This record gives sequence, C-alpha cells and structure tokens, in this order.
Amino acid sequence: MDIARRFTLSLSVFTASAALGQSSASQPSALGRVTGHVICTDTHLQAKFAQVILIGVPSRHIAVDSKVSVATPEKAVLEQMNMVRSQSELDGSYSIDKVPAGDYYVFAWSPGYRQPFGMVKQALQSNPENYDSLPGISKVHVSNNESVSADLSLQKGGAVTGRVIWSDGTPLARATVTLESVKKLSQSIPAPFLLLNNPSMGAGSQLVTDDLGRYRIVGVPPGDYFVKVSFQPRTQVAITGGVIDAVQHKSADSIVVYAPNTFYVSAAATVTIADNEEHSDLDISFDLNGLHTVRGQVVSAEDHHHLNGGLIVLEDQSHKDFRKTAQVNSDGTFSIEFVPQGSYALLVSSAADNVSTKNVNVGLLSFASERATTTYKGTRIAVTVLDADLDIPPVEVVPSNSRGASNKP
Repeated sequence: MDIARRFTLSLSVFTASAALGQSSASQPSALGRVTGHVICTDTHLQAKFAQVILIGVPSRHIAVDSKVSVATPEKAVLEQMNMVRSQSELDGSYSIDKVPAGDYYVFAWSPGYRQPFGMVKQALQSNPENYDSLPGISKVHVSNNESVSADLSLQKGGAVTGRVIWSDGTPLARATVTLESVKKLSQSIPAPFLLLNNPSMGAGSQLVTDDLGRYRIVGVPPGDYFVKVSFQPRTQVAITGGVIDAVQHKSADSIVVYAPNTFYVSAAATVTIADNEEHSDLDISFDLNGLHTVRGQVVSAEDHHHLNGGLIVLEDQSHKDFRKTAQVNSDGTFSIEFVPQGSYALLVSSAADNVSTKNVNVGLLSFASERATTTYKGTRIAVTVLDADLDIPPVEVVPSNSRGASNKP
C-alpha cells in the first residue's frame, strides 16, 4: 500500500474522530478560544448550524508524496496537524474552546457554499509559494487563556448538474464524476490542508452517479474546469473466514471520459463556473464502440520462460495525457482493454520472477507475501492499434544483473 493511500486511510480515521469532538461554547478554556459569527452573503442572514473549521497553518511544507519513512509515513505528516471542527448556533454565532496556541486558518461551510478545500486550492494557484498566508482566507492567532474573534461569510458557489449515459442513451450508474481545474497547481498541497478534503467538510468535487446516471456538484469556487468521468468495468473482492482476501482482489483499469465525449484531456470541453451560477444538463456520453484489446506476454530474454510479476503501461504517443495500465498475470500474460486506435509506447516495469512465501494477516486484510528470485530491467516497445484487437509477440526483458540493458523502460 503506497504512502498516499496509507495517509488517506489515517486521514479518514482522524477526521471521523474529530467529528466526535466538536466543541461546546459554554466553559472557559485553559487554552485559547475562537469566537465569531457566520453570515450568508447571498441572503445577508445568519448561517444556521454552519460548520466552522480551524486548520493549523503549516509550519513547513510536508506533502503526501514527500520522502518520509515508508515504515511510518503518516507520522511526519500528522505530527504537525492541528484541526478543530465545530458548528455555528441558530443565530450564526460560534465559540470554540480549548484551542491549542498557534496560527489557524478559519473556514465556514454549509452545503451549496464554497468548499473550503476548493478555496485552498484556488488560493494556492494564485500564491503557490506562500502557503502560510493564503489570500481570501481568514487567519487568526490563538494564545493561551485568551479569546480571539473571526467573523466569517459564506459565499454561494457554482453548481454543475447533468447525466452520464451510455452511447445508446441508457444511464450509467456508479460512475465517478470529478471536476478538475484546468489550471494545475505547481506544487503538491501541504498535508494539513488535506484534512479539508473530506465530504463532511464540504469537499464535493467528486461524486458517484445515481441509478438514473445523474450527478450534481455544488459549492464550486469560480474558475475553469474539466468534467471527468471514470468507471471501473470489473472488480473482484473475496472474503474468506471473515477476512478480506487481498490475494484474490482484482480490478480492471478504469475507463476515463471527459465531457462531452472524449478520452483525451487535450480535447475536453472547458466549463467556466462563476459564483452562484448553475450549469445544468451537462451530459457526458460513454461510447465504447470501436475500442480494442491489447494482449501479450512477458518473458525472459535468456530462456523465454514467462514471468509472473510486473506492470504494463500503454502510453498514447499523440495524446500524452492518455495512458492505460495492467498487471502481469501469474502466467506472464497481460490484457489491456478499451484502447482507442493510435500509436502507443508499451512499457514494462517491475518485472520479476516471484515466489509466494506465506499470507500475512493485517486486521481484516490478508496479503500474499512474495519474494522476487529474479528482477528484470524495464523495456519499451512501439505498438500500433488499428481496427481490431491486437496480440503482440512475447515481450522480452533482461535480468537486472545482465549488462547492456537500461534500468528504465
């Protein structure tokens, strides 16, 4: 399990625990206190029971992909995180006690209003180097045994609604719809702000279509976006004796389509969203007709025996944003489905002869423990997909201890 996934798991537990510890407004604090009022800018009325969130200003930039210990990747990230979440009262007032001393960003959120996580991303786009002073976001300094005030306003965000349908017009349920900003961040988001990337705190730029293929994303900060839809065609999960068997877990590479109907970001439609603006009937069509399957096998260049481990990546040479992946099966074969016509580079990496040792149980998960007896250098070949499925000749890889081969595909 990679660092980002382990961090996300810890983050989910952390934010769930924080939700149980929402502050009361009545007792004096031995630490600090933050008070204020929350107002809705569209109605000029008090925001009833809006969420109020304090996020400690990062002392240094540690991101999920930083080079922290693989054994305990969460520790270096979590140790600098301070977060308190509460709610406003019926009259829009709030008071949060027992806040540790320090500098905090203060956010307010209610459904339909600008999402705090989106606000952070937007602020980082305009000021990527100075993440301890983000424009447009309230900031307070909390001292022990003192009270500080921060009045907050909720700004109505934009909304995007529509349907995801198959090419025959039937609804596509269980598809994941995501709004992606056209303007990409120049650096990763500092880890403390990732506490805001949670549906319970308004992060809603990604959701799943219902039985009619409908989606609605609200509270979107102003900007230019792509609408991205991903769908996983098949998965397999097994539970044996009450334990999730990760050995038998299988999933196909997701199919990704951008609005209105393209596999490529470079051809995607741009949706410009303004505050309090509704984009309705933004439908996305999933047309899988004319797509093909690329099949092959990975073998040793020395004796042509098949390998039982490795990663296959298929990269489009005309559209660098398009790629598909597959794992090497136990018999050395691989299969990449739903591939458009085009010229591709097929890359093989992490190729190995693996032997199983034993299964390791971690809580409710059971993992296969494997050991590589031989590792192989990466390789790269050219592949052209025309108007039919493609079976390519065996892909030969050279053992890592051989001379004359590149370490990278």
